[in-house]
This record gives sequence, C-alpha cells and structure tokens, in this order.
Amino acid sequence: MLRKILFSFLFLSTVLFNNKIVAQDWIKKMQDPTVNFYDVQKSFNKYWAKEERKQKFKSVFSFKKQTEEENESTVLYKRWEDYVAPRVFPTGDRSVIERGNEEIKKLINNPHNKSLMQAGGNWTPMGAFTVPDSGGGAGRLNCVRFHPSNHNIIFVGAPAGGLWKTTDGGNTWSTATDQLPTLGVEDILIDPTNTNIMYIATGDGDASDTYSVGVLKSVDGGITWNITGLNGTTIQGKLTYRLLMNPNDHTMLFAGTNSGIYKSTDSGITWVRVSLVSGIKDMEFMPGNPAIVYAASGNSFLKSTDTGNNFTLVYAGLPATSSVNRIAIAVTPAAPDWVYVLCSATSNSGFYGLYLSQNSGTSFVLHSSSPELLGWDVYGGGSGGQGWYTLSLAVSPLDQYEVVVGGVNIWKSSDGGFNWGIIGHWWGANGVPYVHADIHDAIYRSDGSELFVGCDGGIFKTNNGGASWTDKSAGLQIGELYRLGCAQTNPAMVIQGWQDNGCNLISTGHWDH
Repeated sequence: MLRKILFSFLFLSTVLFNNKIVAQDWIKKMQDPTVNFYDVQKSFNKYWAKEERKQKFKSVFSFKKQTEEENESTVLYKRWEDYVAPRVFPTGDRSVIERGNEEIKKLINNPHNKSLMQAGGNWTPMGAFTVPDSGGGAGRLNCVRFHPSNHNIIFVGAPAGGLWKTTDGGNTWSTATDQLPTLGVEDILIDPTNTNIMYIATGDGDASDTYSVGVLKSVDGGITWNITGLNGTTIQGKLTYRLLMNPNDHTMLFAGTNSGIYKSTDSGITWVRVSLVSGIKDMEFMPGNPAIVYAASGNSFLKSTDTGNNFTLVYAGLPATSSVNRIAIAVTPAAPDWVYVLCSATSNSGFYGLYLSQNSGTSFVLHSSSPELLGWDVYGGGSGGQGWYTLSLAVSPLDQYEVVVGGVNIWKSSDGGFNWGIIGHWWGANGVPYVHADIHDAIYRSDGSELFVGCDGGIFKTNNGGASWTDKSAGLQIGELYRLGCAQTNPAMVIQGWQDNGCNLISTGHWDH
C-alpha cells in the first residue's frame, strides 16, 4: 500500500498546477530516505501554507476551485504522512521502517512461528458487505473473467482479497482462496475444454499491494490450489501480470512477469523464459492464429511469429520508448489483423495516444492523442492522469471500430479511436452514468452482449453500450482497510476507513456508510 501511495504521490507532485511547478524542497526530502520524517513534514507544511494562500487569492479573483489533481496530491501526501508518522515516532528516523520489515521476515521464517501461524484462528467476516447508494464501493478488482460456457459464472481477482466467483451473474459471490499464501490475484485463466482446470497469476501488478508467489493451478474449479513450476515467495518481490493459453493447445501457457515472458508446454509443470524484456503487463494472441503472440512491457511492443519461442521489438509507427510508461493491447475476432495499442505518457501518466496496426502488429498508425482519456475531467480536459495505475483497453468482438478505454473514467469510440465520448464518470458529472473511479480491466463477453469493468469500487456492467451501468459488487469482501477503530464506551461500535471507498460505521447492528 505504501508503495502505491509513494509512487502516485511523487508522480502527481511533478504535474500539479497545470505543470507549472518543479520539484519542491519537500519532494526532494521525501524521496531521500535519510531525511528525517519531521523535516519532510515541516517542509511540506511550509510549502502548502503558501499554496493555500494562492488558492484563496485564486478563488476570490478568478472564482476557480482547487483542481482535482491538486486535491489528489494533498490526499496522497496525507496518506503517506499517516502511514509513516506512527512508525517513526518519536525520532522521525525512517530507516526503522525497513529494519522493522527485516525483523518481520525473521519472525515469519522462524519454524516455531510458522507452526503457530498455520494453526490460524477462529475468524469470521463482519462487513460491511453492501454497496452504498451514495457512492463508495466494495473494494478494488484487477481482473474480470468469464466461464467459457456458463453465462452466469464470472470470476474476479482482487489485488488483496483473493479470487471470487458468482454463479448467478453477480447477485452473490463466494471465495475459496482465504488460505492462499497471498491474497493478490492479477489474472485468471480457465481451460475452455475442462473448466475445472484454472490458473491464477498471484500478486498485485498495478500497485504492488501484494507480491506474487507465481502461478497457481486448480483442477477442481478453484476450490483448491497448488503451485506450478513458475513459483516464488512474497519476500522475493516478484510480480506476475498476465496469463495466456494457446486456444489450439491447452497445455501451452504464457506468463508475463516483471522479469520477462515465460512459456510452458506441459500445463505449467515447467517453464522456460522466452523473453528477457521485463514488466510484461499485457499479452494477446492474434485471433485465429496463435502462432502470432503480442506482448507489451512498460514502454515496448513485442511480437512473436513462432508461437512465443522468440519475440522481437516493434518500433514502426509507435512512440519512442522514453515517451511512454505503460502500454495496453486489444485485439478482436471481427478484424483478426488489427491490433490496438494504448499508451500512457511518461511525463504525466496521461493519454499519450491510441495506435492501430492493420497488418498484425508489423507497423502502427496514430489514431488519436486527445482528449485526455486517462484524466479526471468529464470533458477530457486537464493534463495528466494515472496510466501507471489504471490502463485498460477493449475492442468489441463484433465491431472492430468500437473501442473502450478505461483510466479514471470510461471512454468509448465508434470509429476506431478517432473520436471519443465518455460513458462512465467517477462521480457521475454532467449526467454521465456513475462508475467508480480507476478502471483496471475492461472486457466484453465473447458474444458482445455485455461490457464489464473491474475498478477500485468492484465490478460494473452495461448491456446497452454504456448508456447505463449496474454495480454487481455487493457481497464481495475485498475492501482494503487503512484503519479500524473501536469505541471505548460501546464495543458494538466500530468504524473503518477503506482505500478509495469511504468510511463504514457499525453501531446499531447494521453498517452506515
């Protein structure tokens, strides 16, 4: 969680106030772990006092409110401050945090402690389980996947809440992964010929809230799980982002990781690294031709023409690698030779461009670089976004011109990405349907009947092209809690603070949001 807070805060601090400021003294101090916490805090407070005076002046004479980017930077700093302050009190020495982490590792690896931890305890969930009508959500999801033959069965992966399953189209949810060594699920793969065989990529690839233990496999429909040949420990800091299965040979698997692309030809028993390019966050087969495999690292597009044995970098028509910090890929059976590529900008993590190849990824053409599809504004104004954290791309399986981009909001194009309209906004501005902020995954059903998104608030779906959305998150126990407090005078009163999903209070036997 701290990793996400630090990364996003440091990024936003460089693009505030219409990109007019440079790194301030307090930013430099915060980036240097040898600087005392209280020196950072003092420097920030001094700087922000000046900014508050500027804001008051701006509001009086220009009637402009603080921008969303400015407000976000304040919130992210306060999260960092809230995390660090109690851990370094009273000295302010930030090195104690790392030393504490090392001591925790020693305790975990102690054989006696391991046996105690395995004994577990008698824990039951207490909520909140409902999704408030006034906003907020169930928690973050990184992926949504469909059962190959049963329309009502959907699987979702949470970065810190495990794998969840619904058998009634999202009305109720259940999980069998509470005992896994990590509760992060970044991707889900189901064998279409035997749906009892499933694979999950563990960890959190978008914010590193949880680390990976590699790829896990189930042969009983997700009830029990075992390690595959691609495995590790959370202490190693590995990340597994994306899984693919050859549609013509279900023993052939691919995994995109932070250390390259791995391939298995024996259903995950053994793996061979076939590309050393790191940070492979997205991969796709060419529809109808699995000999061609596409992959994307943080700033590069790769292609294989020999079923993933070798990958080459593609540059023709794409931006310089120094200009982008993340890439998403989308393909469609409606036009098998087409490959869409969505790029996030290195400078501000905003929308750099949407590119299209009509020759199976050999070369690309820029289709659009505006409006700001990855930002906060309902009109696509402003500058910058958070493409490092949320970058999703989907193309209709029935219409190659229908493209959907997910960042903070959801945008749709009906002409191959030249023109855009917003179909989901993070708080429902200007009459646009509300969909919780930060879209980590966008995916169409194979028949094109519905579009689903996984976001920081859970799972939403539309069956009318985005004219309206339905929140199907109730019952998911995936909230990421920052704080929990109990009343000293009333043991039944408990309050929780959730990441990006507000506060929940139980006082009379039911939860208020």
